[in-house]
Amino acid sequence: MEKVCSCIDPCIAEHNYNPYDIKPIFHPVDFVVYNGLNTEDEIMDITFLSRTRRGDLLQKSVQKVVKDGGYSWKVARVTDEGGVEYK
Repeated sequence: MEKVCSCIDPCIAEHNYNPYDIKPIFHPVDFVVYNGLNTEDEIMDITFLSRTRRGDLLQKSVQKVVKDGGYSWKVARVTDEGGVEYK
């Protein structure tokens, strides 16, 4: 498992994350870790990982929104006609 992590990114290998729990998004953070996604019945926590400080202000903005609870859960589904429905 460590070999897979180091192939994804060397800085991730030093953490003890299951590599299959790590999903890339690249901006404004590099990766999202859904801890427990592939080994537990439920996700234990979600971690945002960034390798660099390239978007420090933007990353701090994301951190503040999460900390303040300023987010919502929406499900987007693509219809057979190609439209998008939100639930």
